[in-house]
Amino acid sequence: MLIVGAGLTGLTAAMELSRLGIPVRLIDKRPGPSATPRTLVVHPRTAELLEQRGLSPETLPAGNRVTHAAVYRKGGLLGTAAPVPDSDHRGHVLLACQTELERVLREQLVGQDVTVEYGTELVALAQAEPGWRGRPRGPEVTARLRHPGGSLEEITASYLISADGRQGTTGQLLNLRLPPPLRHGRVFFGADAAYAYSPATGQGANCGIQDMVNLSWKLAMVLQEKAAPALLGTYAEERLQAIDQLEHRAEVLADSRSWPDLRTDLAGEVIPDYWSSPLSAPPRGPGCLQPGGSVPDMRILTRDPGAPAGSPPRAMRLHELINPSRLNLLLADDTGPAETPDGLEQLRPWRELMAVRLVAPVPDVGEQLRFSRAFGSGQSLMLVRPDLHVCFADRPKTLPRLVSWLNTWFPPGPGGLPVRRRQLAGWQHRI
Repeated sequence: MLIVGAGLTGLTAAMELSRLGIPVRLIDKRPGPSATPRTLVVHPRTAELLEQRGLSPETLPAGNRVTHAAVYRKGGLLGTAAPVPDSDHRGHVLLACQTELERVLREQLVGQDVTVEYGTELVALAQAEPGWRGRPRGPEVTARLRHPGGSLEEITASYLISADGRQGTTGQLLNLRLPPPLRHGRVFFGADAAYAYSPATGQGANCGIQDMVNLSWKLAMVLQEKAAPALLGTYAEERLQAIDQLEHRAEVLADSRSWPDLRTDLAGEVIPDYWSSPLSAPPRGPGCLQPGGSVPDMRILTRDPGAPAGSPPRAMRLHELINPSRLNLLLADDTGPAETPDGLEQLRPWRELMAVRLVAPVPDVGEQLRFSRAFGSGQSLMLVRPDLHVCFADRPKTLPRLVSWLNTWFPPGPGGLPVRRRQLAGWQHRI
């Protein structure tokens, strides 16, 4: 995997892919890291994703919580507001130093055996022509790199991620219009390389991080033959939907009459809702949290389905429970400690792809209400992606429908073929 550009977007992509077991090369034509201090607005959603991966923006030097905000436009002050705590997500925005966050990400990469190749420029790029039934002939992407001393190197890569900004080399070499599509063949674009975000939304760097978290788990699963190649097509669809939401928010910011309503989404943050994504099964969940939505954080009790009967549950936060490397099946019950539902053996073909957890609310009235609102009353099941978005929600009796969904996107049969009912019955018999 070749990643072009070592800003926040490229660093996040390298961190995620290498963490998931994908070899990467990260290049940047700059001679070294930027030393210019720049203030970065870290939105709650971005902070949640970073903390899930062991990186807390709260610990960065000069990190400060935003207590008040003011928006100006030509003619003067548009309005001021103080953030209102959000019960489902973090109730504050953080101001941090971007160079410090980049440094922390580089240090994380060193521990994952990835080094940024500064002074290395992408000078030529080609993709294989489609062959039989659309499959590429030969190496998927061929790139020529120029190193600091002027020497040239030609490499091949399965995919290329462009994280080199709006005027980046990648789009120019492919003769693409500006802004380029969020994908072109085996080249993916992220953040400013794909779209010029309005400064009013404060979302440029945040979207870059969220873009790469969205893309990386999909790339990793496809390359490791755990998912159908069609999974990669959902990256552009979902992020274009997020861009549409941001454009709408930018329009709202320009309307002084709407400014008082923005206190809960300070600085124009948008927590994407992928409800129209092909990955989001038809919304039939018993609670308000439906496919495409972002999982709220809350205190819960959890047990492993394989734990001995009568073993006490553990108390923890829901976001701490979500595994950022796998699909997560949450079996919920708001009436007490959750029990393993009948028929769970139907999911055996996906046992290595999925973390299964029993969850229930902690004995607190407020948390119990939040739990019931999200998951619904009684027993329910919810499949959560590594990026904290829901892709399936329903009652336990609909496990066969979940099997059908998994067969579509994560076919576990030999050669990537879907599991047939006869095969499934055989797996169940061997348990």
